[in-house]
Amino acid sequence: MKYRKGTVVVLAFSALVGFAQCRKNMDEKPPVDLTNPQTIADGKENFRHDTFGDEDFWSGLLHIDKAIAGGNNGGYGPGVSPKTALAVGLKVDADALPAAEKQDLVEYLKSL
Repeated sequence: MKYRKGTVVVLAFSALVGFAQCRKNMDEKPPVDLTNPQTIADGKENFRHDTFGDEDFWSGLLHIDKAIAGGNNGGYGPGVSPKTALAVGLKVDADALPAAEKQDLVEYLKSL
C-alpha cells in the first residue's frame, strides 16, 4: 500500500497526540503510596477476590474445577488429591472455610 506524504504526516501527528494525551492522563493520577498499610491491604483484598476475568476460561472452557474435584465429587476423571493440589501450587483460602472444614484441613496437613 502506498501512502502520500500528507497521509503519513497526519498519521504520525495523530499518534503523537494520542501518546501525549495518554501521558497527560498518567501524570494526572495521584501517585500510589506503596508504604501506606491501607494501600497494601486493599491490594491484597483485590488480588484475593478478583478473578481478572479468567473464570470463563478456567471453569467455563477447561472445567478445571471439575477435573480437580474428580468423578466421586461431581467432576470428571480421577480428580486431584489434596496433597497433589497443594504440591502443584493450588492455594486454599483458609479464612473462607467454615470452622469444621478448617479444622479438617489442619488435621489433614498435620498427617502429611
